[in-house]
Amino acid sequence: MQNDKGALDVKRFVSDKGKNQYLLISANEAAAIDVSDAVDDVGKIVTEMGLTLKYLLVSHAHPSHVEALPMLKEKFGAAFCLHEYEYQHLKETDIRLEPDRILQDNDSLELGSIAMKVLLTAGHTKGSVCYWVKAANALFSGST
Repeated sequence: MQNDKGALDVKRFVSDKGKNQYLLISANEAAAIDVSDAVDDVGKIVTEMGLTLKYLLVSHAHPSHVEALPMLKEKFGAAFCLHEYEYQHLKETDIRLEPDRILQDNDSLELGSIAMKVLLTAGHTKGSVCYWVKAANALFSGST
């Protein structure tokens, strides 16, 4: 997707159960959203393209959305970001990983030449979020 503030390349992976997983790329930085069973594909792209995996983002902390985080964190060291309301859900999983950044509604995350806005979209869980990239007119909504 080209836009007036730079480029955003979106790689989409769909699980066998229809769950969307994304790798967003802007300049030489990347963000993984809700990556689980596409962890190997995401790792391969990041490595082959020489990208910095900057963020590990989840729309919410159900197990299928967080299970690959430890592998990605260990290999790439990206910042794991989680909405403050999802922390309790994370503690109820088998994942023993603490967030590097606690997100709140309307926070902004810089990725390469674009900004992503965190939008609290409570419903599926209390802390479900979407990631809005205005410059690319794109919304990444998880299980909303």
